[in-house]
Amino acid sequence: MIAQTNEILRRVASEDEEVQRYCEFVDRMLDWNSREEIWARAMSSWKDIMGDEDPFLFYLSEEARKDLDESADSLEDF
Repeated sequence: MIAQTNEILRRVASEDEEVQRYCEFVDRMLDWNSREEIWARAMSSWKDIMGDEDPFLFYLSEEARKDLDESADSLEDF
């Protein structure tokens, strides 16, 4: 939801430098979050519980998506 809202804001206010600066911060925050364990657990749940083999996260680079996918696959179940 955050990424979608951020992308809409980026497009609606494309000429506003402060808005674009904020959108760039949100991009960095989302990228940072993708490297945290809680996101790996979310990805794992999307796959295992929801049965979604391709929870595509458009706002991450291909490398970040690959790393997140690998982290999710390597989690231990508790």
